Amino acid sequence: MGFSIQIEPEFTTHAPRARSRVRAVQSVEWFTGFQILCQLALLVPQLGALRFMFRIAAFGASIYMLIVHPSRARQRHPCAVAALAILFLLTISLFNPTTNSWEAGIAQIALYAAILGPLFWVPALSVDTDAMHRVLLILWGFYALSSVFGVLQVLFPGHFQPALAPQFAGGGYDYLKSLMIRTNNGENVFRPMGLTDTPGGAALGGFYALLLSMGLLVTESRTKHRLLFAGTMAAGLAAIGLSEVRSVLVMAALSSTIFLGLLFALKMKLAQRPRRFARHRRQIKLAFLVAVVAAVIVIGSVLALSIARKSVSDRFATLFEGQSTSDVYYASRGHFLTYTLDIYLPKYPLGAGLGRWGMTYQYFGDHLNLASPPEWVEIQWTGWLLDGGIPLVLAYLVALCIALKVALKITFDPGNAQLSVFGALMVAYDISALADTFDYAFFISQRGLEFWLLNAILFAAARTEARRRAGGNSG
Repeated sequence: MGFSIQIEPEFTTHAPRARSRVRAVQSVEWFTGFQILCQLALLVPQLGALRFMFRIAAFGASIYMLIVHPSRARQRHPCAVAALAILFLLTISLFNPTTNSWEAGIAQIALYAAILGPLFWVPALSVDTDAMHRVLLILWGFYALSSVFGVLQVLFPGHFQPALAPQFAGGGYDYLKSLMIRTNNGENVFRPMGLTDTPGGAALGGFYALLLSMGLLVTESRTKHRLLFAGTMAAGLAAIGLSEVRSVLVMAALSSTIFLGLLFALKMKLAQRPRRFARHRRQIKLAFLVAVVAAVIVIGSVLALSIARKSVSDRFATLFEGQSTSDVYYASRGHFLTYTLDIYLPKYPLGAGLGRWGMTYQYFGDHLNLASPPEWVEIQWTGWLLDGGIPLVLAYLVALCIALKVALKITFDPGNAQLSVFGALMVAYDISALADTFDYAFFISQRGLEFWLLNAILFAAARTEARRRAGGNSG
């Protein structure tokens, strides 16, 4: 699992070639923006008949980038070998007798390939720290807006709210009521959706707004930008509270603690060599960030409680009233993991064939194939086990461990303070994604694609910065 950041020779900077490299780097930003547009298109009722096309387009764009920006083996992310092993195992699983259909099986492989694709095409570009900063800003803007809209949806019922997703809209009264929150004035409203069509969907926007704001704020020097990032952190925490999603609150606390802990360790490492790295140490404003986080906890909590005190306090009180975290998890999602281990694992140790769950079954599956009926998947571990059995579970875990190791190595490379902060941010982000696999099929969604995109950008930026330092030292 060792790796190194390969330093490739610089090309002669003729103007046409330089412009070509700039356009290539900008394609990462355009790709990120396109992913957001595909998500927003799902909120437009007039485009409801095209939902399938927008879902396909989001992943198809990654396949397109693979074709347009082919990479050499030495350019790829260290996770690329594990990614190829994952795709190989899926290809074998395609020939499982219980694969639902050739179309569904091939679609499932293509979906995995699209999600893992950034590991191959992003490092082929000359992405640097500035490009990563711009991508993080694009994502931060989307998630910050989702958080703000989430708070406004509860504060002003009936306003700023998209239409419910089709799978929720047809539910009965009791079911729809379970998706609501009661405000301080006694009105029942849907849990904030943010920029999604799912009640409670604003919680994830709040989490990512909180985490990304922390990463962007810690190296920011402009006061107005600091205030903006701090404000979106508070809005993000309030959105999590109003969404009443306990797992996301726990994930936010865990990720924030990890990020702050890594920054503290980084500061201590830089302090051991004060002359050489004094400037980098001063750039990492840890004490300021800790003060902001403390203020955000107070402001975000007060904001959520001022809108729906009883609902929010009753929901999150279960985390502190004698129930262990495992008991709370089991009551909400843990039974899916138990069912996977007790039922699916003995039944499908080498997988159940492809195309039997999720979008691929819905859109491409043979619904008349009684020998290969659909299986219900709520968490990622179930999906991995059904698609490729124990070998696929292990291969994906290896890929995640390598990604985490790469991010850790970049964090403690003191050559660029901003990149070290982004490395610490990605460590926290990666651990939260791994935790999310116990709650959601994370790596078969656009969030999984975003995960590999950001990890690939971090690696590519570290390699570009290392090449620049090597060029500067040689000069």
